[in-house]
Amino acid sequence: MKRIISILGGTFNPIHNGHLLSANRLLQEMHLKNIFLLPNNIPPHKLIRNIKNKHRLIMIKLAISNFTNLGINLLEIKDKKISYTFDTLVKIRRKIGKSISLIFIIGEDNLYEIYKWENWEKFLNLCHIVVIPRKVKLVKKVQDSILSWVNTYKIDDFSIFSYCSSGYIFFSNIKQENISSSKIRNCIKKKKIYKQFVPIKVYQYIKKNKLYL
Repeated sequence: MKRIISILGGTFNPIHNGHLLSANRLLQEMHLKNIFLLPNNIPPHKLIRNIKNKHRLIMIKLAISNFTNLGINLLEIKDKKISYTFDTLVKIRRKIGKSISLIFIIGEDNLYEIYKWENWEKFLNLCHIVVIPRKVKLVKKVQDSILSWVNTYKIDDFSIFSYCSSGYIFFSNIKQENISSSKIRNCIKKKKIYKQFVPIKVYQYIKKNKLYL
């Protein structure tokens, strides 16, 4: 059986309970030993305004401080360039070698927009993809360009990850929370209650440093 490394990428701006619940549910569902959160530096399709990388990183560390199975991968956030997932996967694969199974975790909404990502067709040469379920309204062009690709590599039994290093897509059955970083930022700007969406240590850090105002 192969060793498995699992990566959950995102801006984590800020990290919230939805991220943590999803990660921990995946750990249980797929019997993973750990998941590494991979914060972006400059994501190609999102703007990160009014917050320094150090704040996002500190909040992640605070959020996962009580979770022994969650870690941080600093590969992208230490880079001063735009964070392209393909480049990151290449770097990780070179570092860990060909024999280790690599899992890249994304939301279902991102899966159906993956055609916008650089070299997305080559992702499965480097890793497996695990999809977190989300409500997605598919448009025709997405159906034409992505669904056949997904159906070709989709599997129902994730145990194959223990024997193959890359090449498959698995849809998780975990419950998805209705929480988003943009929702939290909007709550802060409009002075609405958001304490229930983030770990208490993250809430205290946001308040102390007056972030997202």
